[in-house]
Amino acid sequence: MCNASAAAAVRQVVFIDSRVPDIQDLLNGLQPGAQAFVLDPSRDGVQQIADILAANHLTGLAAISIVGYGAAGELDLGSTVLNEGDLASHAQALPAIGAALTPSGDLQLYGSDVASGASGQQFIAGRFCGEE
Repeated sequence: MCNASAAAAVRQVVFIDSRVPDIQDLLNGLQPGAQAFVLDPSRDGVQQIADILAANHLTGLAAISIVGYGAAGELDLGSTVLNEGDLASHAQALPAIGAALTPSGDLQLYGSDVASGASGQQFIAGRFCGEE
């Protein structure tokens, strides 16, 4: 658990799926003001992110970065394969994640091939970004 003053110093949070290769290199390369969390592969990754942000009182963030395995139009996070068809099942967690950002904050997704192809473009540019 972190205290409020420590949470206030955090400007970016990085969530990394535990199966990402070279995870230690990613952790070693964090920028000042960034805090990282490794997602449990046996639990819903989207809910883990929302829960971690809430439990650590992380708000007013400039960026949330999410690193996981990807394929066209989907991202593996913990036990979740997040894709356009699955977004509705995370209707409570996704807004909570977005609420941790400043109004100009960035949600950054990193996963190979997530935005490739028509399904990837629709996932990234459409419903994931809140468009109807």
